[in-house]
Amino acid sequence: MFAKLKRHPAATIFVIALALRLVAALAITWQCQNAGRDFLIEGDANLYWDLAGSIANGDDYVVAGRYALRMPGFPALLALSRIVLGDDVGMARLLIAIVGAIGCVAVFFLGQTLHSTRSGWLAGLWTALSPTLVGFTPLILTEAVFATTLTLSILLLHFTQLQLKCKHSSWLFAMCTGAAVALATYIRPTWLLAAPAFVVCLWLKHKNAAALRAGLLICLTTFLALLPWGLRNQSATGHFVLTTLWLGPSLYDGLHENATGASDMQFVETDGLMVELGEVEANKHYRDEAIAFAKANPTRALSLGLIKLGRFWNPLPNAEQFQSFGPRAACLIGFVPLMVLTVRGAWMQRGDWWTLAMCLSPILYFSLLHVVFVGSLRYRLPAEYPLSVLAACGLSRGISSSK
Repeated sequence: MFAKLKRHPAATIFVIALALRLVAALAITWQCQNAGRDFLIEGDANLYWDLAGSIANGDDYVVAGRYALRMPGFPALLALSRIVLGDDVGMARLLIAIVGAIGCVAVFFLGQTLHSTRSGWLAGLWTALSPTLVGFTPLILTEAVFATTLTLSILLLHFTQLQLKCKHSSWLFAMCTGAAVALATYIRPTWLLAAPAFVVCLWLKHKNAAALRAGLLICLTTFLALLPWGLRNQSATGHFVLTTLWLGPSLYDGLHENATGASDMQFVETDGLMVELGEVEANKHYRDEAIAFAKANPTRALSLGLIKLGRFWNPLPNAEQFQSFGPRAACLIGFVPLMVLTVRGAWMQRGDWWTLAMCLSPILYFSLLHVVFVGSLRYRLPAEYPLSVLAACGLSRGISSSK
């Protein structure tokens, strides 16, 4: 039996990951039904579900007059569930569980190609078994789907680099990488900056014209894939917007007089500026107010940044609803070993900057990003997928040295 599992590692990891995520999906569905609500974590989940309904019904993609409030990728996935599987939140959780399990397989291939088959096995199994990642996957939130697309884009970038290393044609992998970056950006707009970052990585790795061409092709493909959304926003709002008009409120959420480091978007409804000024002007207003607050209160902005950084790296859940023993224990089990092994793996791979960049850069990028915006453990989770490869390198070396 174990020989068969060893011969089909990707399939094995997928089955393990999917089985655990299906159990989690059923448990969350049962808990929500007992509580008389649709979502375990409400707010964004309600919004995504409503937007999915708009797509499924062929209605305008708009909420309260806001046309560029959220990227359409995740609502489109939910809409697919609503169209094919019925208007059932539980079935949507099952679909997200499948996508999350695919992410674990992508981690396996990333670990295998960056380091070794053993590291791929260990990284894939970690993401499949991690109680935090398992528990968050079936929520009607973007974390698991974003993690999968993010990891796929990094994996395809590495394949592009390998093609360049072997002096083979890299245009197909470069285009696929750009498409994966765009797909991840359709889930969360913050990944858009990965495209120019990938150009830098390829140039530093190879420092030749072929690497530069491949990098530019990644950027071009990313732009072209996002272009329909930008043109749609041009038609709907009068402004060409490649991502969303939610940057301003998000920035203000983390930088204003009453900010705490946690998210509280109630001010959007209380102020009524979205209605009074319109979506475009309100976005600019909140952005300018946040910047003005930071300039006028640098000490407070710095202290808020430290609070948000602490929330981002917190090994325990920040939300009050998850302060019971079970969620806290699950988060500790999912975080502490990962961090310890990551430090060990980073030290052992210190001479391989490419592996360090592929595995560490997402979590460092999100960490810096959420010093400015609000901080939360959930924003860290997608970056733990590629990070697990580095942890697996440390564990794999430890297993080898103990033999």
